Amino acid sequence: MTSGPLVAFLLVGRDAIQKVRCLAGDQDPGVAKLQQPGSLRAIYGNDFVTNAVQISESPACVEKDAALFFTTCRTALPLLAPGTALMTCSTCCVIKPHAVKEGVAGSIIDCITRANYKITAFELFYLDRTHAEEFYEIYKGVIPEYSDMTEELSLGPCYVLEISGCGEDTPASFREFVGPMNPIIAKKLRPTSIRAKFGTSTVKNAVHCTDLCLDAEMEVDYFFRILQML
Repeated sequence: MTSGPLVAFLLVGRDAIQKVRCLAGDQDPGVAKLQQPGSLRAIYGNDFVTNAVQISESPACVEKDAALFFTTCRTALPLLAPGTALMTCSTCCVIKPHAVKEGVAGSIIDCITRANYKITAFELFYLDRTHAEEFYEIYKGVIPEYSDMTEELSLGPCYVLEISGCGEDTPASFREFVGPMNPIIAKKLRPTSIRAKFGTSTVKNAVHCTDLCLDAEMEVDYFFRILQML
């Protein structure tokens, strides 16, 4: 598990361990293909080692794994596994709280990867109003919806992604892919864009993306370096 970055989730729900075990399938993808053909390991696994997902099989494992990734042990992770953010030739994408709550974050990420963009850093954040205002400061006094935008960004968890894949053209290319800020306009001008598919208003437009190429590095740096230091 040292060959590249991984993404860790803490999933909560009734009978969560058993449900996730069923979703993952047998540890051997060959067995999973025969017994649970719709499971994650059957679909995405190759062999017993590269079997797509590692899950906590018992309450004791959950406690140990959660401590490593999400509690006090997490402070050591930057030393053990440095962050993956490139901070150059990339752009910032924030999947907004309303999209996370509506359960469309996975579909948005699928659209992004299918368009051949690379996700080079990924993390869930809970922003308070102060940090939301700090991040959106460039829009203060410029966009009438500034106050509503900051409130929306602080209402719940958001997923932040560093997007790469088009070299220096990544910020402009991804901005076009995301579509106009107003989903109504996006549906007319770019009906296949992210905001046209998943947005409902200028405030609840599914994702934030860097507007100006010069701001891309700054926005990625804000989430993947500055906030990590707090």
